Amino acid sequence: MKKILKSILRNRISPTTIKSLRKIESTLMASQYGFPAKKLRIIGVTGTNGKTSTCHYITQLLEESGHKVGMLTTVAISINGKRELNKTKKTTLDTRELHMHLKKFVDAGCEYAVVETTSHALDQNRVYGIYYEAVGFTNLTHEHLDYHKTMGEYQKAKEKLFANNPKVSVVNADDPAAKTFLSYPASKKFTYGILDPLRPKEALKDPDITASWLKMGSTTTSFKLVTPYGETEVSMPLPGRFTVANVLCAVGITLGLGIPFQEITKSIRKLRPVEGRMEPVDLGQPYSIIVDFAHTPDALQQVYSTLRPMVKGRLIAVLGSMGDRDKTKRPILGALAARYADFVIVTNEDPATEDPASIINEVAGGIPRGRPNAEEAKKGENHWWWKIPDRREAISKAIGMAEKGDTVLITGKGGEHVMLIGEKLIPWNDVKVVREILEQMNSQK
Repeated sequence: MKKILKSILRNRISPTTIKSLRKIESTLMASQYGFPAKKLRIIGVTGTNGKTSTCHYITQLLEESGHKVGMLTTVAISINGKRELNKTKKTTLDTRELHMHLKKFVDAGCEYAVVETTSHALDQNRVYGIYYEAVGFTNLTHEHLDYHKTMGEYQKAKEKLFANNPKVSVVNADDPAAKTFLSYPASKKFTYGILDPLRPKEALKDPDITASWLKMGSTTTSFKLVTPYGETEVSMPLPGRFTVANVLCAVGITLGLGIPFQEITKSIRKLRPVEGRMEPVDLGQPYSIIVDFAHTPDALQQVYSTLRPMVKGRLIAVLGSMGDRDKTKRPILGALAARYADFVIVTNEDPATEDPASIINEVAGGIPRGRPNAEEAKKGENHWWWKIPDRREAISKAIGMAEKGDTVLITGKGGEHVMLIGEKLIPWNDVKVVREILEQMNSQK
């Protein structure tokens, strides 16, 4: 009933009026819960990719330094280290839920609140009236054009996080939008970047916080960390170049908030992986299985390019795309999978109210043009790529194909514990499903 009412109102009230009403709603909800945001030091991270991981790393660095922290992300809601799953499929919660959780943080004695903040939430005024003391920008890549229509509008929505004179501003110097985000005033500003051959030519020169001499393994990464407060060699139990970038953003935020450099570097060595982000599933099988949340072209390419050099055998990719979201990215996802993987299986992800078959066909439409080998591209479906709508069946086929040294990469849902079908949230978790399939295979031996 609530959704029907909202739909009717959207058709009869202008978007400007709706946004104004949301400002009023946000103020009322803040008042109802005693303006909890004013009693917390709010940290916000925005960007297309890496928001969730960066928030988790900021939270871990603060907690390791002895601070009490509340956190709201796509994956989890935590209070002083006690976590519960975020089963809403909303990155930034609705206004009422947001202020309700901020109140819980205050009641638990938290000093900080780390809030993953999306362009939707900023544009819709869900976080209106909340002052962010520290803000971070990870990157801006192809996503959410179903909502924002253009990349320019998408960027403007994210800029709102930086527009209220934060005390600390941290910006990815390797992103083309860096100059715009840096143009907003802040008491302290830090840029960060990775100094290696993959750094784009248009990146800002001389970032404040850098990583260089990267040495990457399948489960670890070491690098030289340089900041205005000191430099040192660090090693962390996390893989991936993109992970290093997220950690650099977290370093900038925590340095800006006054956490000593020495404490931060000690804590980096203890960082824990984020659920569903490059998460390995190992039940003793002779091949690797990795679950990751990557669902945008940029994120998917980063995951593929990170894994490909480490794969001893064949790379088997399982992917899909969410319904009721940006359709233009779907063939790009298929092309990327075909470019990097030996075998590709396109499946259901979160169809929402769209026809699942149509989504799968749109992703699959990009597969032939992504294959480097023209002869292989001509072979078509059921030779090196398949469309399998049932996600469990698709994952089962990928695992069944895997041989010693191969890697099965399952992307799109990561650590989520629900799947959106129609308007219903159905229990689903990729890692759990993988474990069930492996256990069944082991029992049949």
